[in-house]
Amino acid sequence: MGGWLDRRGWVIVAAAGLVAYSNCYQGQPFLDDFRVLGDLATEAVGPDGWVPRLLDRRWLGNWSFVIGFVAFGDGLPAVHAVNVAVHIAAAIVLWALVVRTLRLPVFRGRFADRAGGLATAVAALWVVHPLTTSAVTYLTQRYESQMGLFVLVAVWCVLRGATATYGRVGWYAAAVASAYAASVTKEPAVVVPAVVAVYDRLFLAGSWRAVVRERWPVHLGLLAVQAVFLPFALSTRGAPPPTAPEAAPLVSGSEGTGRPDAAVVSAGFSATGVTAWAYLRSQPGVILHYLRLSVVPRPLVLDYAWPVATGWWSIWPPGAVVVGLLGVTMWGVVRGAGWSVLGVWFFGFLAVTSSFVPIIDLAFEHRMYLPLAAVVAGVVLLGDWVLDGVAACTGWQTGRLKFGALGAAVLVLTALTYARNEDYHDEVRMYQKTLESVPDNDRVWNNLGAAHLVRGRDNEAAAAFREATRHPSPLKPFIHDLAWRNWLTVLERSRREELVLALTEYVAEEPEDLSRRFKLAQARVESRDAAGAVAEYRAAIGTATRTGTPLRDPMVFAHYAQALSDSGDPEAALAAAGRALDLRPDLPAAHNRMGQDLMRLGRYAEADPHFRTAAERQPQAPNGPQNLAVLRMYQGRPAEAVPMFREALRRDQKSVPALLGLAHALGESGQPVEARRAFGAAGQLAPDWPQKTVERAWRMSTHGDPRARYAAEGLRLARQVVAGVGDRDPGALDTLAAALAENGQFEGAERTARQAVEIARADGHIELANEIEGRRALYARRQPYRQPEPASR
Repeated sequence: MGGWLDRRGWVIVAAAGLVAYSNCYQGQPFLDDFRVLGDLATEAVGPDGWVPRLLDRRWLGNWSFVIGFVAFGDGLPAVHAVNVAVHIAAAIVLWALVVRTLRLPVFRGRFADRAGGLATAVAALWVVHPLTTSAVTYLTQRYESQMGLFVLVAVWCVLRGATATYGRVGWYAAAVASAYAASVTKEPAVVVPAVVAVYDRLFLAGSWRAVVRERWPVHLGLLAVQAVFLPFALSTRGAPPPTAPEAAPLVSGSEGTGRPDAAVVSAGFSATGVTAWAYLRSQPGVILHYLRLSVVPRPLVLDYAWPVATGWWSIWPPGAVVVGLLGVTMWGVVRGAGWSVLGVWFFGFLAVTSSFVPIIDLAFEHRMYLPLAAVVAGVVLLGDWVLDGVAACTGWQTGRLKFGALGAAVLVLTALTYARNEDYHDEVRMYQKTLESVPDNDRVWNNLGAAHLVRGRDNEAAAAFREATRHPSPLKPFIHDLAWRNWLTVLERSRREELVLALTEYVAEEPEDLSRRFKLAQARVESRDAAGAVAEYRAAIGTATRTGTPLRDPMVFAHYAQALSDSGDPEAALAAAGRALDLRPDLPAAHNRMGQDLMRLGRYAEADPHFRTAAERQPQAPNGPQNLAVLRMYQGRPAEAVPMFREALRRDQKSVPALLGLAHALGESGQPVEARRAFGAAGQLAPDWPQKTVERAWRMSTHGDPRARYAAEGLRLARQVVAGVGDRDPGALDTLAAALAENGQFEGAERTARQAVEIARADGHIELANEIEGRRALYARRQPYRQPEPASR
């Protein structure tokens, strides 16, 4: 068996990997997968998509995705298949590296009879280890596994060149090329020259002098590769924290950014607000956690949001252990102990991500892809020694004992990997499992909300986004703001009754944030809290004046004008709309607002050009021509209003106000048949239009607050209702009478009220008749009717 494993052990390794990852092909995208896969898939369909971009920082990692999309399409199973192939290839190279290393003369034949078995054990346990799922099933972490493959090939080529009797130059050239490929796949490969040098010193050359004497060209080549690559590696430190592109309507944001259909936040290989010392003192705890997961790989966590270490206990004891391990490793290197290469390998490939170079995330499991191989190799060699002792003490057959232990370990790890791959099948499940371990992770709560949202679960999404706002990350404040914006967007879409309260809390967090105040003000406008909206706009504008912040968005003043108008202050609204037009003279919203307030003040001639400008600037919007038509009705020119209402309907065929206005104008201009037809069409679109119109007309004509009354519009709407339902409805006639009185037409009001009383009594509505009679008496005394509170009909 030993001889077969020396030659064919890689078959077992490959088979184990295929079994462990047989269910990964249904895995879904997570975190930066959305941006990376989306961007690279777009690049792949370009005319030169297959051409590598050699000046990009991770060009080879990017190109592996692009060429895969070109060859196999952008289906996720194909991406998974390439990831699995890269992982198994890396495991096979690891097997070959361990086999040849254990046969080297430095070991004096100690492992000669079981090199294949030990290599098979190391590679098999590594290939099925669940910790590798974060670099295999997590799609875009192919950067990590592909880098690992090239690193292993580079070391293997150096080994082959050193032990070859001829063709050494070719092997060394291949080693340098592989090191370059690793470096332009991902940044941690920058340590390859140091790791290869230590490997050479311990296993091949026997001394540092011999390393330089015998293989200085290859080591110089490896260093030259990193010298070329170093500017690209250092450029990651200057990259800003990722912010996600906007998605409709949500704002989108581990290494990369957002998602095209939801507000996913990702992490990143870029500098963050944490200092080098804060990052460094946190990493011993992270490294010890990685070591624990290497031995006991549960629970695995997709996204840790690992906090900066602050307390004595979280800094110094872990730091002492890690420094001790580093010290032992360096002592071993100095003494020429072969086992120390495992420490160099482990700490070397964690050096970029687990030292003093601050990265936006302090911990991610995929960073253990290569370091895990050193831990597994150490465990296998230690286990081999222990089982030899057990066999010697018990008399058990050594081969069977080792085979049974290895088989059990492979089966357990395979089962755990298989189960972990199942987690990748469902975003909601993955994020919920992650929150079991890190319940305060705002990014995971936010991404859980996004996962619910794309499934149409608005309530669950809102709850998750809300929870994200309760756990702000001091290292990533942009996530906190993104969670707020996502939560507010969901509320605006499906739970508007909660929006003002949520925005009030949002503003309370940052009272000086103008954008937050303007959002709250607009929400109050839309919830018909005009007074509250005006107060918010005034507070925001006052803050801007106090802080010297220029307000250059004309829509701010257009919305402010709307709030002022709704609060019954058309003069102030005109001033606000004027400020909007100062900033943008052709703004249709400001022209419409200006025209409506001028019309409300009875300045019809001044309103006309504003409505015309709005209609011209927005040739597809119905507001401009509809407002012009209403103006003509105020001016008593219904025949001229008809074509304007028709134009508004051409622009929006389902506009009920335009259809009702057309019907009223047709009736007033002597076209009763067409008027009835138009009223009928309005009834089909909005069967409850008479009730709603009566309520608006009543409120505009009788409200106790003069700022809420709008006499001319109340009269127009009241006449519209009577024209639509006929003059036999006592409620509609009562509303018309109140509107006539509000406009000073008391004789008409009294006459209309008397008619309403007669109809109500004839229909048996005595109580209603008595109420209308009371109002008729007011009109007879030339007094309009007033409601002490807003009332509905």
